[in-house]
Amino acid sequence: MPSTRPEFWSAKLGGNKERDQRITEELAAMGWRVLYVWECATRDLQTLQLLGKKIANWIESSAAFGEIEGSLT
Repeated sequence: MPSTRPEFWSAKLGGNKERDQRITEELAAMGWRVLYVWECATRDLQTLQLLGKKIANWIESSAAFGEIEGSLT
């Protein structure tokens, strides 16, 4: 949480989380599978090399939802 304007950021991040959940549910209701890839999972070469494999593994799975976060090691 940022140290400046914590009330603003708390409300902003909470709203983003609610929006993301709502959108994920709407996409799932339409038959879509959803994979979130966080920016922090794309920041260095080692993580990028693992990222493709993580995405491919998710595509080949039957999981309706996936999330790829920070460090993949």
